[in-house]
Amino acid sequence: MRRHSWSGAAVLAALSLVAVGCSSDSSAPVESAHEPTGSAQIALSRKFDTLSVDQSVQLTAIVPPAPGAAAPPVSWASSDTSVAIVGKTGVLFARKPGRTTISATMRGNSDAMVVSVKPGIRDIDFESDSLAISLTQSVKIPFHVTDTDGNPVDLSKHTVEWISTAPNVAGMTADATVTGRAIGRTDILLRVDSKVAATGVRVYSKPVASLFVSPSSLALSNGQSATLVATTYDVNGDPITGRNVGWGTSNSKVATVNDAGVVTTIAQGTAEITANAEGRKSVVPVTVTSGSSNNATSVASVVVALNAPSLVAGQSTQATATLKDANGNVLTDRSVGWSSSDVTVASVSATGLVTALKAGTVTVTASADGKSGNASLVVSAPSVSVASIDLTLPSSLNVGQTAQAAVTLKDAQGNVLTGRTITYVSSNSNIASVSTTGLVSAINGGSATITASAESHSASVVVTSVAPKPAVQSITLTINASTIDIGELTQVNAVAKDANGTPISGVPITWSASPTAVATVSSSGMATAHSVGTAQIYAKADAVTSNIALNVIDPNVTSPTSPTSPGGTGTLAAVATMAELPRASVGTAYPTPARQVRVPAGSNLQSAIDAAQPGDELLLAPGATFTGNFILPNKGSSTAWITIRTDVSDATLGAPGTRMTPSRAASANLARILTPNNEGAIATALLSHHYRLTGLEIAGTSSATEVSGIVRFGDGSSAQNSLTLVAHDLVLDRSFVHGQATQSIRRCVSLQSAASAIIDSWISDCHSNNGDSQGIVGWNGPGPYLIKNNHIEGGHQGLFFGGADPSITNLSPSDITVIGNHITRPVTWNGVWQTKTIIETKNARRMLLEGNVIENVWASAQNGFGVLLKSENQDGAAPWTQSTDITVRYNKIRNVGSGINIAANGGYNPAVPAARISIYDNTIDNLGRAPYIGDGIPLQILGGTYDILVAHNSWSNAGNQAISFDNGVTTRTAIHSNIIPSGAYGVKGTNQGTGMTTINYYMPNGVFSYDAIVGGDCGAYPATTSCPSTIPASPGNGYDARPVGADMARINTATSTAIVNP
Repeated sequence: MRRHSWSGAAVLAALSLVAVGCSSDSSAPVESAHEPTGSAQIALSRKFDTLSVDQSVQLTAIVPPAPGAAAPPVSWASSDTSVAIVGKTGVLFARKPGRTTISATMRGNSDAMVVSVKPGIRDIDFESDSLAISLTQSVKIPFHVTDTDGNPVDLSKHTVEWISTAPNVAGMTADATVTGRAIGRTDILLRVDSKVAATGVRVYSKPVASLFVSPSSLALSNGQSATLVATTYDVNGDPITGRNVGWGTSNSKVATVNDAGVVTTIAQGTAEITANAEGRKSVVPVTVTSGSSNNATSVASVVVALNAPSLVAGQSTQATATLKDANGNVLTDRSVGWSSSDVTVASVSATGLVTALKAGTVTVTASADGKSGNASLVVSAPSVSVASIDLTLPSSLNVGQTAQAAVTLKDAQGNVLTGRTITYVSSNSNIASVSTTGLVSAINGGSATITASAESHSASVVVTSVAPKPAVQSITLTINASTIDIGELTQVNAVAKDANGTPISGVPITWSASPTAVATVSSSGMATAHSVGTAQIYAKADAVTSNIALNVIDPNVTSPTSPTSPGGTGTLAAVATMAELPRASVGTAYPTPARQVRVPAGSNLQSAIDAAQPGDELLLAPGATFTGNFILPNKGSSTAWITIRTDVSDATLGAPGTRMTPSRAASANLARILTPNNEGAIATALLSHHYRLTGLEIAGTSSATEVSGIVRFGDGSSAQNSLTLVAHDLVLDRSFVHGQATQSIRRCVSLQSAASAIIDSWISDCHSNNGDSQGIVGWNGPGPYLIKNNHIEGGHQGLFFGGADPSITNLSPSDITVIGNHITRPVTWNGVWQTKTIIETKNARRMLLEGNVIENVWASAQNGFGVLLKSENQDGAAPWTQSTDITVRYNKIRNVGSGINIAANGGYNPAVPAARISIYDNTIDNLGRAPYIGDGIPLQILGGTYDILVAHNSWSNAGNQAISFDNGVTTRTAIHSNIIPSGAYGVKGTNQGTGMTTINYYMPNGVFSYDAIVGGDCGAYPATTSCPSTIPASPGNGYDARPVGADMARINTATSTAIVNP
């Protein structure tokens, strides 16, 4: 069995704890199960809930405000911690089936709810990592789902979804049937509730089921030559073209054959010519006579006779050839060659035995001394035809084993039929081969489909060839957070490996912890902290056991402060060249209209846009809906703006600088522009310019799906292949651009333009499981771009530059300013929509990320880094691709599986290595803790980078490592004055030890100085490193004489307006 789990995380549900009367906004919705009696009381929004084992739930308290006082803490408790435990932050984790009461207490008042825990989905098992099928073939994927008690799961009681990541290669249906559509490979995802598993499917061309050669025998004189024609057929008897056929001879002294099937005789005698196509063979006997004049009488005519001129498919008859000279005398002792005009209807052997295969008419030909004759044969279908076929085979075989296929043919009345021709084929004979008689042999590990066919009916069975599983020799353990507070949870992951260090899939892991008074661990590896101390978490596979330490601390106990460091005398940049800031930005002042044109409800919006003149302000009727794919045309050389907005005042809409929200959009009764399909609701024509969209709701109808850009500024296709064609001077202002909660939206805003701004807007529900989805994405526009004061949600990325090769040579999106945004995604997407990182670059130059709140990333389709900065030439056509001159400062990054990942080149194609990336004065909090699972790595640098500066950042916690290096050395790297927890292994690179060994190897001649490595071993680091046991309140000064860690005052000011309630 192959046991898969991509995310390992349970879905996060949102339960609210609501206090009545806590808001001064009378329009704010308040949900309450019952009325509390006092302003200090609290009420749970639910009195009962059901969770599954290993599922986590975030309980959130909304506390009545007390003027001038900080909000009091809420205390959480579970009446039965063996069933479910609740941490100090309100994260509830279900441990085993049962019932427990969860209570919340605040200011002496409390409320409670009953939680019932049922078995959850533990494993989704596929038979193998990969399944081979052929074009047009449909088979059911074998799989098994078990719950946390080890019992089979009744899927009819669960939410089940099948997804193909490349549906053009192989499509999926709800009954687990996969169909090959194009040659290639895809991952097939199975989601059962919140559990996701994957297996690979590779689609091959149709395999060759049979091979026929014409003529089927040759009789030649020495010195003569003849051409053999080989035809390949699939399992249904249909010809297949374009297949390689190999030729060989059993006796090259008698006859040879070349790659084109041309037979050349050498000497008198016999030989066999063999044709081979994908393991299917056909043998042609060749008889060579001397070619001398011993037979002075030549063949003048050949007469062919059939014992039976008509046959039923499956029957045989003998053909005879009578040779005569010019005088009508019969000639004997001459060699005769035989052939069939259609070998799928009837074949003929070297001795003239004709076998009928299927209904049709065929000509049987005999040849001798250059003369030939023929006879016609009519083949009819059996009086009783095959109506069904059943194929029985074991579902799995060990490599080296064989099994005989059992085939049962039945007619329409269910009677068993015998004596029919059955053809067998394997979708991949390198995994499992099948002979012409149906003997299946397991060759290599994997799954293949074995198909049997008779009279246009076929049946297929998936056979898994099981390679011997290597013995477990070691277990590698990683922990999302090696130090946690009492009551918190952290995920421990185990990978079993063989003697070569290669991971072994599908190995059951048994978990335990000691001492259990400090921490316990669930059967899925989720550890829970109970009291201060150090616990060992053990994982056992076969006879091998491995352990990893978990430190539990009390956050209310303050550790001694490290001695204050006077700091160094260096500069912020140290040895690195600082990133260049954007050279240009975009003006967003609202233009004064020359004319106002009102567009009433029900009118033709496209006609109004087409008729608009530069300087016009199109005022759309409030509440009106315009459905279609509207194009903003090029209006010529004028630089006057055309504004399209809802016909309401700024007092209703919100003044410039006021972010649009869903509630504001509803109260302002915005005009709605909707796409009914997968095209954009609003798109620009080539070279269109000076358009402003203000105060609009832009979305899709319920029929719209996989929309590739609800708003499209510029053209991402090859049609935009020159800078002279790029749309420019475009602004999206105070607008609500969104999908629906259950709607697949590939991109909300496609940014392929120049001089464009997205400001004061709300962009949400941009998600898809059928390909990468983004809130904002750009790859084929030059910039500059201003993205300011927005709420941005995205499934795979909230904000992404690159990801496709630009059609404009040497283009990299440039001069990008991203400031004051809330870039996020709801945690309720976990297990529902695929996600990756939240900000990613593959091709971007001079980009500034400042004053943003960046949050909510968990391991899903990637491993959960919050920010991913790399160069990647996506499809190989853009070697100029680069991520260079990127500044990340004054941001709050939180609730992420891991922190920041920088890679010189994340792909296999040539690209400009990532360089001049300056990351300073940021906070990165809550890494790798459920439900934001991941490795908990604060910083990762993947080799070959130049001028990377990481300084004055503050990380709250670490899991596996503090800083991870891989893929080669870096140049001019400076890492200084950071607060960064050590994690399990500290600063460590591949094949290097912790600390100085890694630093000297991966960042030679760089600067690593004045960092506070919390919980680290200072003996492994430079002398300027401090190693406090907990996050220090006064860490001292750093490399540049500024206090170590982030400038919190600067960050708080920069992010003060980033989050706006919906």
